[in-house]
Amino acid sequence: MKYLIIKGLLVVSTALDAHSSWKATKAGAIEANPILSSHGTYATKGATIEFGITSATLLTEYLIERNHPNIRNKIAIAEAVSAGAHFGIAAHNYSLAK
Repeated sequence: MKYLIIKGLLVVSTALDAHSSWKATKAGAIEANPILSSHGTYATKGATIEFGITSATLLTEYLIERNHPNIRNKIAIAEAVSAGAHFGIAAHNYSLAK
């Protein structure tokens, strides 16, 4: 059960990161990640890439966990760290959106 909660936190943190990036660029901030930006703004391209990466990560983890269930704890730790980073980035982006 805790593994599903951590996976949910990763999805929620990605959504918050995407929303905060969109809101910050609408307020005049420039998207720092050139892969996610479209002329300095965060648009559909950035959100698509972010959610695509998260989806691919979750699918890859599922395939690994299916064949190697003993690695589940390590994957959960990696997901928690990634979610924490996304939450931190989202908090920073929201501070720029004021």
